[in-house]
Amino acid sequence: MFGKYYLVKITGKNPNRFLQNLFRMHIALEKIERAKDCCYVKVDEDNLKKIQGIKTIYEVEIVDRFSFAKIEYLLIKNVVFLLSLFGGFLLLILLSKMIFQVEVVHSSKEIRNLLEQELSSYGIKPFRFQVSFNRQEAIVEEILKKHKKELEWLEMERIGTKYVVKVEQRKIKEIKVDETPQNIVAKKDGMIVSIEATKGEVVKSKNDYVKKGDVLITGVIKNKEEVKTKVHAEGKVFAETWYQVSIDFPLKYYDSKLTGNEKKVLSFYFLGKEFSLFGGFQEKEERVIFEFRNMALPIGVSYKMIKEKKVTDLNLSTEKVLKMEQNDSKIIMKIFYKVKEDITEAGEIRLEEEEKEEESS
Repeated sequence: MFGKYYLVKITGKNPNRFLQNLFRMHIALEKIERAKDCCYVKVDEDNLKKIQGIKTIYEVEIVDRFSFAKIEYLLIKNVVFLLSLFGGFLLLILLSKMIFQVEVVHSSKEIRNLLEQELSSYGIKPFRFQVSFNRQEAIVEEILKKHKKELEWLEMERIGTKYVVKVEQRKIKEIKVDETPQNIVAKKDGMIVSIEATKGEVVKSKNDYVKKGDVLITGVIKNKEEVKTKVHAEGKVFAETWYQVSIDFPLKYYDSKLTGNEKKVLSFYFLGKEFSLFGGFQEKEERVIFEFRNMALPIGVSYKMIKEKKVTDLNLSTEKVLKMEQNDSKIIMKIFYKVKEDITEAGEIRLEEEEKEEESS
């Protein structure tokens, strides 16, 4: 059952006579089919060798193979193709593990040169093998530690056979303190929820309703109605504000559900096109089990689990929506909501305000 079997065609003037000779030689024949000037017999490998060893004028030809004999024949026949395919995949794996480009993203040429030299010292350069993710993270930390005065942040990402390095240069900025006298005013209408001043004098209270431009924290400092000085008012004021938004709902939409049917599919990629074995579904959800693709090479292979989806068109009933307007194929809803937000904004100390303070003093 598991041996090698062959279908042999015997052609000659009287093939039955040749069969009688085989019976006399005790050659076992599994199956015999007779025709006018030929016959077909099925034999195992040992008996085939005996037949081929007989000197005869009859033509003995192998026309088919079974079991392991067929597998062996196909392997030998396609050995060049199989070796090329195997070699191609090995080359694909080898090339996918190499680096072909290292791109440092930064406007400064000095920073780019610095990083290219550092990365090269760690083996991160073209035509070298890629490093592991842990080693990649360790290299980033070592470079940042070594150049902590020049570099603020560094990230290295592998995209196919390319490394993209993003970097932020450390810049020491002088902190300038603005001492220009100013007020803190409301940048929009609202009801105050909380107010806190670090500089200046608070002129509004919690639950006060204010309008845009109203002074919340003044920079005019008084003592018993006398203006003593003007400061750069600072603070935070949070208020409850109101918004109105419109939301559109389509009257028609579609619903997608899984049917429960699923299958595993083997796909090959060549020159940007996908060729799948074992078929598929028209509407589906995919989950990649294994994938071997590379942006730099035109071939690839993937093994996926696909699940069938059923898509149904649905209509939204307007009876289920309150306070709405219907416009063509849409339902328009208007919603009012309130939020707590920072309404502080810097404002100039106006001349009339100074005069009012002077008059009151």
